[in-house]
Amino acid sequence: MKIVITGGTRGIGFALAKQFLSLNNSVVISGTNMGSVNEALENLKSESVFGHNCRVENYDEVEELYAFAKQKMGEIDIWINNAGINQPKKFFHEMSIEDYKKVINVDIVGLMNGTSVALIEMQKQGHGFIYNMEGLGSDGRIMSGSIVYGMTKRAVRYFTLGVAKENDKSGVNIGRLSPGMVLTDFLLKGLEEDTPENASTKKVFNILADKPEVVTAFLSKKIMKNKKNNAYIAWLTTPKIIFRFLFAFRKKNKFFNIS
Repeated sequence: MKIVITGGTRGIGFALAKQFLSLNNSVVISGTNMGSVNEALENLKSESVFGHNCRVENYDEVEELYAFAKQKMGEIDIWINNAGINQPKKFFHEMSIEDYKKVINVDIVGLMNGTSVALIEMQKQGHGFIYNMEGLGSDGRIMSGSIVYGMTKRAVRYFTLGVAKENDKSGVNIGRLSPGMVLTDFLLKGLEEDTPENASTKKVFNILADKPEVVTAFLSKKIMKNKKNNAYIAWLTTPKIIFRFLFAFRKKNKFFNIS
């Protein structure tokens, strides 16, 4: 399969690219600059991976990314809108206009740009899959200090469900990915300070979080097997959460040592 992953130079995107390559696919990754792209390509060490710089909030750059991927691989089978940024760990009234506009532009507008470009091009070829990445807030859960980021992920769910409904008979399938709590720099940023709040967060991470390679091994295989529109591929399901809390006392390998 020919796969494009936005924000594929680190974190979940990078781990997904690695998994897809191990399953004999061709992959294009994007990052905001060629420095990060080239570093990721060097680490992936594969002749089947290509990289291009793309700021997803700019529609023309997303179009350029699609054209680059098509030139390198031919018709695109799967497009994954993974690129995203977190907000500063602040209450909303403490954020500047620039702070929250940046999060919205990347996490909502950027994802919409990716969906638009991929959908238009895939409709021309008559097939394809587009997946949008959910996260904290998609289910409506509110966490203080993260409400702008959570708002964008709530919007991602509504938007993706809507686009999937609109295109139910188009031949292009739209779906959602829910990775749960993944131990990446994205998740860990802001936990450096030794505060009671961070200690509580780390306790939850010890129970619910997973390493990127574990989560993406699951997601990549499910993505490749899926044939349906409006698919929801979730790693950390409600039954799994309940099970982990019930048997947390049995877990030996913890990510954080908490006194």
